[in-house]
Amino acid sequence: MRTLVLALAASLAVACGPTVAETTDPTDATDSTDDTDDPGPAPDLTARGDARSVLDTGSSAVRDGCTLRWSRYSPDGQPGEVLVVLAHGFGRSQAQMAGWAEHLASWGAEVVTPDLCFAGPFNSDHPANGRSLADLATELADDRPVILAGHSAGGLAAWLAASELGGAVDGVLLLDPVDNQGVGSAA
Repeated sequence: MRTLVLALAASLAVACGPTVAETTDPTDATDSTDDTDDPGPAPDLTARGDARSVLDTGSSAVRDGCTLRWSRYSPDGQPGEVLVVLAHGFGRSQAQMAGWAEHLASWGAEVVTPDLCFAGPFNSDHPANGRSLADLATELADDRPVILAGHSAGGLAAWLAASELGGAVDGVLLLDPVDNQGVGSAA
């Protein structure tokens, strides 16, 4: 499971960068003659995985009077091994996250992309967005590992949600995150 979580994080990182360089850890002291622990070559995460992304939509009533509309991308229409809650940035919508969500679903993750209620120029409330993501992740996790991810202000919301959920979150991936008036630093 940890391998899938790391692979998904790497896949998201690949999606936001033009190239990926393969590196070797010089401190890795594994014995090359022991093939029992060799996982084999890493998958090419820049390519689509084997699963077909199936889309459905829903909504969830969360705190602060918000009803989050969301899209769920499931691998082959089944619950994924891990739940990724992927949040958009300021002034954007879940539509900007669709390509990443489809790609991650092709690798076995269930990805939910919400439309944040408080991410516009006249209704910005980053802590409320964090609470919304925390509520959504709690509602949809079904005892699976959870990764909170987001771009820009969505990254700030993911960070705030992770700080609220603590050990209930298995990973956080922040893509070009912002902080607003120190709320992220304080968390």
